[in-house]
Amino acid sequence: MKVHERTAELEDAKERIQSQYDHLRLTQKQLVESEKLAGLGQMTAGIAHELNNPINFVTSNVGPLHRDIEDVVGLLNEYYQLPDEPTSDQIYDLKAKYKKTDIDFVQKEIHQLLQGIEEGSKRTAEIVRGLRIFARADKDTLVPANINECLQSTLVVMKSVTKGNVNLTKEIDPAMPFIECFPGKLNQVIANLIANAVQATKMPGRSTLDRQVFVKSWHDEKYVHVSVKDNGCGIEDAAKEKIFVPFYTTKSVGEGTGLGLSISMGIVEEHNGEIEVISTPGEGSEFIVHLPRARKGVSLSAA
Repeated sequence: MKVHERTAELEDAKERIQSQYDHLRLTQKQLVESEKLAGLGQMTAGIAHELNNPINFVTSNVGPLHRDIEDVVGLLNEYYQLPDEPTSDQIYDLKAKYKKTDIDFVQKEIHQLLQGIEEGSKRTAEIVRGLRIFARADKDTLVPANINECLQSTLVVMKSVTKGNVNLTKEIDPAMPFIECFPGKLNQVIANLIANAVQATKMPGRSTLDRQVFVKSWHDEKYVHVSVKDNGCGIEDAAKEKIFVPFYTTKSVGEGTGLGLSISMGIVEEHNGEIEVISTPGEGSEFIVHLPRARKGVSLSAA
């Protein structure tokens, strides 16, 4: 009877623990989604501004282009309406209108306006493509992806955070191999590291020219690497052991949840990788993400 009673107690305890575990997993998932949505929310206004710039540029070019085309079409129509044997006065009037229109200038302006519209369209397409890649939903299975694509799309999305705040330098490995990963989650890691780097360079008396963020990717035989380095405030030795602990933050109230690095570490560990931290107080920090090229003995070649 005692054995049965103790077994029943253990079963009850097991169910309670399992229930608590499931609740914690659900809470963790909600926190991860909340942190991601919060990060995206902070970037929304900046992204809208980035999209408005090229769109406004295109819109502002349409009016002058329409005017120039009307001038040219007007001259062509008047030329077409000339009789087979025009009078000298008709020819004189048409030539006068031609000189007044200044066709050479109009031709040059049309070319510049079309070039501006083309550049604006390309920039808009680049931003939209970056957003599509950045915001893609990860499936339950790993997919082959190039970490450079994650990096480039995240930089496009993060431009509203970096532009006008820091000097950002990037060095991309042109021969980066593909790896099996969850690209959307890695985008979140890179975004967190860049946001932290920008925040770290925000120091009293510093101008934008003095605030530097360096982003780099490279690979070796076993790993692909992404580095985000800044010349910010650095991390005290006592804080290095805590920065990946959930809810720990050195930022002012309202500037951080303390979940970004914790979530990033979880995502990197999910990829069997690690995050290396190199930091000197007062000089800056470097976060290096190391991701294995092969999982379960299988590697992907560059494409």
